[in-house]
Amino acid sequence: MMDHYWLDIRAQQSSEYFDIPRWHNDGTFFQRSKRRQWKLVSVILGPGTLFLVNGKEGNAELEERRKTRQEEWENRTFANEDEDKWWSEMRDKERVTMAEKFAEWDVMQPQVGDIAFFRVGDVNAAVHSEPKTGYS
Repeated sequence: MMDHYWLDIRAQQSSEYFDIPRWHNDGTFFQRSKRRQWKLVSVILGPGTLFLVNGKEGNAELEERRKTRQEEWENRTFANEDEDKWWSEMRDKERVTMAEKFAEWDVMQPQVGDIAFFRVGDVNAAVHSEPKTGYS
């Protein structure tokens, strides 16, 4: 029995923004739910979401990067206006770092009409990225 659901339909124009993948996993959507949480995605037109085939090792890499980021954050002192700049720069660096790290890993990408059903949350969430959508 499903007690919560969330429907999100996205459409976007072609862009080069995701030419560098944004590897991540999704956190818990519904805080009150004690059940495992899942996400279903499909493609009606264009490229599908990218998934690391070896999500367990991918999650370990992402967690290691999170720990490193947290240590760096704790060892810094900022003027208030510098915090946002630091986080923005860190996100950009991490994106490139993780894209390079996962560049040779096996990736699965649903095609038009396929459906992917994947885990989100704090345990064994799927590691995924938006696909390239540019014309390059």
